[in-house]
Amino acid sequence: MSDDFELQKWFSEVDKDESGLLESIELQQALKQATLHFTMMSTNMMLKLFDEDQQGKLSFEQFKKLYSWILEKIDAFVVHDEDNSGALDLDNGEVLQAVISAGFRLDSHSFNAAFKAYDPDCDQTMSRTEFVGLCAFLTLCLNTFCSFRVHNADPENDKIELNFCQFVYACASCK
Repeated sequence: MSDDFELQKWFSEVDKDESGLLESIELQQALKQATLHFTMMSTNMMLKLFDEDQQGKLSFEQFKKLYSWILEKIDAFVVHDEDNSGALDLDNGEVLQAVISAGFRLDSHSFNAAFKAYDPDCDQTMSRTEFVGLCAFLTLCLNTFCSFRVHNADPENDKIELNFCQFVYACASCK
């Protein structure tokens, strides 16, 4: 489903109210048709990432960008699924390497906390959709962090100061 015609057809099929916009439930249905079974929480995070006008809905152009982003994250997943098991293994470093390939460098504490949050069955592995959900969360975290930055330095080495209200805003922005 990589060309615009096929994507538009797919988009229109799940746009049940024919509004030209996908709401969360419609987006989740569209992704399920592509065998991407995301939780509603992950679906909402991805919608938030690409909902530039903050309507709570995605236009076709925004949907295209989201789908392209998902495919990039799946590519990182596939490259690092060394045993072709369909899951990334924490113990042999597959998850960490995929996270790095997806563009995130985390210290061990933040990596372990994020992994734990996206490994709901606690099996020390990460499915394709769990990994993409983790990437959506990390992207929202990065975007929120950058909104508080004072310097134009590298965000991984930059620091921010927050008052309590800003902290609440930051936490709420990452869900």
